[in-house]
Amino acid sequence: MGKLVDRASSFSLQIPEGQYRVVFQDWEVLMYLGKAPKICAEFKIVEYGEFFEKNIYRWWNVQPTSSKLSKNCWKVGKSSNLYRDYCGVTLEAPKRLDRIPLSRLEKHIALADVKTVVEARDQTMIPEAARYSVICGLNRVGL
Repeated sequence: MGKLVDRASSFSLQIPEGQYRVVFQDWEVLMYLGKAPKICAEFKIVEYGEFFEKNIYRWWNVQPTSSKLSKNCWKVGKSSNLYRDYCGVTLEAPKRLDRIPLSRLEKHIALADVKTVVEARDQTMIPEAARYSVICGLNRVGL
């Protein structure tokens, strides 16, 4: 795994659910748990307050376009969360679904909908102290 995914898995920020202004930092593509192709995107909270400059993550499902998943070998559908978040932040649709320029997210402050993860992937409850927050949706600030 890469450095970004190591940071995402080793640090668990828990903040109150709600909306926060964030800026895009970096992204990585990986096979999550060895079988689910995903993009992990890192955002930094830019609202002044207790969580200013803390990192929070957004996970998107993708489909590999070759036998080896890499930053250049994935695609999404028009109903995917990545496509919808990208369009919501940049206010434009990408020309190709297999070449979405995620670097364009860097130019915008986004409004992130943040939720707290309370159930594990097997639907068991996560103890309060082990819960963490993730971004569940993005839009452009001012919309």
